[in-house]
Amino acid sequence: MQAHGLSAAQANHLRSTAEHVVARHDGGHDTPANIVAACKYCNCHRHVGQDALPATVFAAKVRQRLGRERWHGIVIHPLH
Repeated sequence: MQAHGLSAAQANHLRSTAEHVVARHDGGHDTPANIVAACKYCNCHRHVGQDALPATVFAAKVRQRLGRERWHGIVIHPLH
């Protein structure tokens, strides 16, 4: 954490989890095709509320944020 300039809270926020592309409550299954890696924050919040983004739109949002080298306000340094 310290080597990357992250606090313990930031590192926990970005911890990798298994995210269901189609939420289980929407009929998604525990299959490899329906599970992707996502940070803890996204996994806990993506499917909340009426405005959950479809998988393709969410993927584009992720690519855009990573292209700016930021994720949830935290600067992410690319591994070059």
